[in-house]
Amino acid sequence: MTRKLVLDSREPPRVQSELAEVFEISVRALDSGDVLYWTTNGQLMGIERKTPTDLWSSMTRGTGSAQRIVDQLTRLREAVDIPVLLTDGVMTQWDLNYARIDNALLTLQKAGVIIAHTWGLP
Repeated sequence: MTRKLVLDSREPPRVQSELAEVFEISVRALDSGDVLYWTTNGQLMGIERKTPTDLWSSMTRGTGSAQRIVDQLTRLREAVDIPVLLTDGVMTQWDLNYARIDNALLTLQKAGVIIAHTWGLP
């Protein structure tokens, strides 16, 4: 059985290459999220992928604290059955405010967003 997913057209080529080794991919502009995946029980999982720099930028832009990331994940949560925020990269290499990141991630998790982390796609 082939596993299929939809990848946002704005994702970097390296992400598409890595995922193409495991999934059958179609690429198009997505309204919310970076990846859409249908689980074996038919639920739609939406993944918003953020590098440490992009996560920090998403948290510090906008009218309120963490406004951009909250807006993005609110739209994702409304569009899919399983919303996921995937942080992709080594967080310790950045001079970031860890307490602010932790608080924002906890708030998102309480709102029903699954938080996952990778140490960076090769």
